[in-house]
Amino acid sequence: MINIPTGKSQGICRNCTRTFSKSSMTRHLNTCLKKEQSGQQLLVLIESRYGPYWVYVTMPRSTSLSQIDSMLRDLWLECCGHMSAFSTSTVSYLDQPEPNSWGKPEKSTTMTLSRAIAGEKSLRYEYDFGSTTELNIRLVGDHVRGLKPGLGIVARNDAPPIDCDQCGQPASTMVFDDWYPAPYCATCREGLEPSEEDYELPIVNSPRIGVCGYGGPSQEP
Repeated sequence: MINIPTGKSQGICRNCTRTFSKSSMTRHLNTCLKKEQSGQQLLVLIESRYGPYWVYVTMPRSTSLSQIDSMLRDLWLECCGHMSAFSTSTVSYLDQPEPNSWGKPEKSTTMTLSRAIAGEKSLRYEYDFGSTTELNIRLVGDHVRGLKPGLGIVARNDAPPIDCDQCGQPASTMVFDDWYPAPYCATCREGLEPSEEDYELPIVNSPRIGVCGYGGPSQEP
């Protein structure tokens, strides 16, 4: 299993280049992104439900859930074209909703984030209904100045250190044996006996690391 640190994480504000923890970043960005002039964008925090992975994104109020889905696939998730869904306590949002579904009513991901999240503390996002990666999406600011007209990252967690499975030194690659991942440094990787079943992928700054053979590349909007 991959031993990923679960303690405090930090990242750099891309507007002023100062470093903050996730718990301090929300307050900082709501000030920093308004310094020059007021804007008309939303400030959204997207974070993994498990592990120290998070990203702050600015976006127009017209941004749809499908646009956010595409961004998350490019940034953190896409490996095999799996299905995904957003949900609140009362509604599920899917690419192809069923009008007469059992359970929660289903609506289309053409819905804007601002409408879907109205009255809710957060949205839940799931990618891949087999080996699921779960994220929380929260609106944490409004009328901020984005760094670009569309979707744009304004802060992202620094990559957490991952130790080699053999020696405990910083790992540089992920080796899979029958789909079970293990991180290795370059020295220990060279010492492994060759196997036709083994393959390797780079270690990436993503909550999808080690799942379903995910290895990036991470493409930021």
